[in-house]
Amino acid sequence: MKNIISFLIISFCVTSNLFSQVDFGVIAGPNYSNAKFKAKNNQFPVEGTGNQVFLLGFHAGLLLDVKISDLFSIESNILYSQKGYRFTDPNLREGGKNLINYITVPITIGYQIFPKTTLQLGPELGYLVSSEFKTVNILADFSNLYNRNFSLAGLAGINYAFTDYLELGIRYSHGITRMNEDNFITITDDNGAPLGVVDLKPKSRVFQLSMRYRI
Repeated sequence: MKNIISFLIISFCVTSNLFSQVDFGVIAGPNYSNAKFKAKNNQFPVEGTGNQVFLLGFHAGLLLDVKISDLFSIESNILYSQKGYRFTDPNLREGGKNLINYITVPITIGYQIFPKTTLQLGPELGYLVSSEFKTVNILADFSNLYNRNFSLAGLAGINYAFTDYLELGIRYSHGITRMNEDNFITITDDNGAPLGVVDLKPKSRVFQLSMRYRI
């Protein structure tokens, strides 16, 4: 992780010397996240979000925006971002949440469709920091269940500039790689008899609303 952060800092400095218009800034706002599960074993297809509902979190960090031309730009962020989901358990009759904290690095290409409006599209790298599983009676660290390698997501968004310094951004992040190492569940019939075991593949879904201030 230290090597990657060092690489990003060096890249920022090199980029500043290559392009005449480089903007630095800060970015922060709420996350609205969920996870979609899909079975790896096609013998017992399971797809959907089940009893999960969206979880409210936040993101905050730094941004670098490089103007390439009058219409195109490249932006990169380093963010602390909360993802995860809320859930209900019909058997336990209680709810809870799975909060997953990441360091994310979105890298997007921007296209200015109007003088104050820019579309963004690109990949998002994520590195797991921690995971917390919480119900009324349980509080546990689930970090070991999740993939500590870098995750990958696709990102799309739109920014509107109120002034030369203040912007509002809306983004959607769609997970490409799975969030955990494995998540085995038992599939049963209508009478409760076990049919087999499948490995669920949760992938993140995140909406972000960001206030962006250019320094």
